[in-house]
Amino acid sequence: MPDNSQPDRLDRVEAVIFDLTKRHEALTERHEALTMNLELTSRDIQDLRANVAELNAAVRQDAENIRALACIAEIRERRLSGLEGPR
Repeated sequence: MPDNSQPDRLDRVEAVIFDLTKRHEALTERHEALTMNLELTSRDIQDLRANVAELNAAVRQDAENIRALACIAEIRERRLSGLEGPR
């Protein structure tokens, strides 16, 4: 091989190394962004779980209150029916 091909080959190797370095940097940045996104998503999920637990507790309390009101309504209906007498 002629000596002048050696610099061309070196230039090509340097270009490949430069390209690989740039790709590696881009992948590293992307990895960091995905990691941050995953951490934020995980926090959001934890917050949502807490909110759902609070909502479940509120629903249970509402259901208990509705049952109590239904019992009161039934007792009052019987009382009124007793006061009015047979129809």
